[in-house]
Amino acid sequence: MSTTDSETKLKALNDGPTEKTGEELNNPFAGMTDAQGNAIPGNGEVDEETEGLHAVADGIEKMQVAAEGLPETPPRLDGEKEEETSAGNDNLFNPRAYDDPALQLPMVDGQGIDKIGIKISGTIKLGGSTTVQPLAQLLANQFHKINPSVSVSVAGGGSGVGINGALDGTWNVGMSSNNLSSDNLAAGLVGTAMAKDAVTFVVNPNNKVKALTITQIKKIWTGKITNWKQVGGVSHKIDVCGRAAGSGTGDFVNKNVFGDANMKAPWTGSTSPTLVSTLKTYNSNGELRNGVAGDKYAIGYVGMAYATSKVRGIKLNGYLATRANAKAGKYPIVRSLWWVTKGAPTGLGKSFIDYSLTKNGQSLVNKLYMALH
Repeated sequence: MSTTDSETKLKALNDGPTEKTGEELNNPFAGMTDAQGNAIPGNGEVDEETEGLHAVADGIEKMQVAAEGLPETPPRLDGEKEEETSAGNDNLFNPRAYDDPALQLPMVDGQGIDKIGIKISGTIKLGGSTTVQPLAQLLANQFHKINPSVSVSVAGGGSGVGINGALDGTWNVGMSSNNLSSDNLAAGLVGTAMAKDAVTFVVNPNNKVKALTITQIKKIWTGKITNWKQVGGVSHKIDVCGRAAGSGTGDFVNKNVFGDANMKAPWTGSTSPTLVSTLKTYNSNGELRNGVAGDKYAIGYVGMAYATSKVRGIKLNGYLATRANAKAGKYPIVRSLWWVTKGAPTGLGKSFIDYSLTKNGQSLVNKLYMALH
């Protein structure tokens, strides 16, 4: 490879994702590769009304980031022998360098170095929330491109798995779609917010009900409304879908949306009400979405990245779960997504978290959820 080619490649890696136009907008994964280095397809169509947020299904499934079908031990991105991380060194990474061309330094023997001159190498293990999982994979792919001597694995399992794994050392960084509890904080866990998500209530595309209020949603999940005819639909029993124990999304919705007497932000509920006895539970966002897609009388809720063309998001209190409506405070159910560490982030885990908060990292967040800035 010539010097010019190397410099061009380095600049592309450090510049991060660029603005896309035309057909590229239909593939939010354009230019990204999976763990084996293959291009990630994404042929969902952008829905202008929901600003393209419902067009990522094919890309997510090709990446195998929905919980169904994931291997118990996901492959590392570079296939190298697992190494110990450089825990404890807080100076491995200068996040400004990923956004500031003036700070970029050349590759050394084809290997990534951080922008204060220290080569980064080792393994980062992420695990937990299936809401966060596709976003974590996008960030992991780009982080590995910039730092090829760092392998990053991403696993699902739910927010409970992420929180417990951060606590016992299974993960360098856990992933959670719910706030840490007082018990979690007392145990020494630290949460770092890195995205916003509008929890989206979805129905089968053939369901003619297009809008509900939060009051109606709560009555459906607590068994006070049981037939679609009661909310303007056909006369048929409502099949209510939710998440299994250990889900951050399920815990957030049950305690806050259904358990908060005010039923509006700021969400302060702490106890879930008794839910309908016929509730169908699923272990992941992807499984729940597919359950609703296969049942024309079903209703459920997912992170906004999973509200794809397989299902249809409904209006809540008059507004769809779009980025614009959520940022304007019109769509009511918005939450933070979290990285979780035992104590303050250190070593390679801190390097990854720092990268996710840079301008380039947040541009990836915006492909699936909402950036913090």
